Amino acid sequence: MNAKDAAETLYKEHEELAGFLTAFENALELALAGDDETRGLGLSRLREIVERSTHIRGSFSQDSEVLTSPVFLQVSNTERTQLKQKLFHLERASYEFRKELAFTTTLSTEGLAEQGRRLEDMLRQEIAFEEELLRAIEPGLANDWTHLGLKE
Repeated sequence: MNAKDAAETLYKEHEELAGFLTAFENALELALAGDDETRGLGLSRLREIVERSTHIRGSFSQDSEVLTSPVFLQVSNTERTQLKQKLFHLERASYEFRKELAFTTTLSTEGLAEQGRRLEDMLRQEIAFEEELLRAIEPGLANDWTHLGLKE
């Protein structure tokens, strides 16, 4: 895959992640509702979302496709290190959220909601960081492929 295709793929993944975040946020709100039935519905939705979502179950810190992507090979070593650290922290937050979700009941959902919001914020920050990197390298993607040794 060339850098331009990799960038387009990453933008599509960010769009999918935005949809995931909307569903995740809605389920978190239900899990905080005032009545047990609605909280139970929220917990069920969160469990379904987490079960089918690679965004939560994926191994962020080991995401070699991201770290070795032709797109991110163009950024500085400092930016790549920042990306790797952010992905590691996302992996930890994801693990903590999934662990909390496994033991949360309708009796107490506040801790889960706090962790869920933290994870949600981290995911949004990660999207913003990656898109900032993409915007910085996009002119090179459109104008010059030779420095990558890739063909369009």
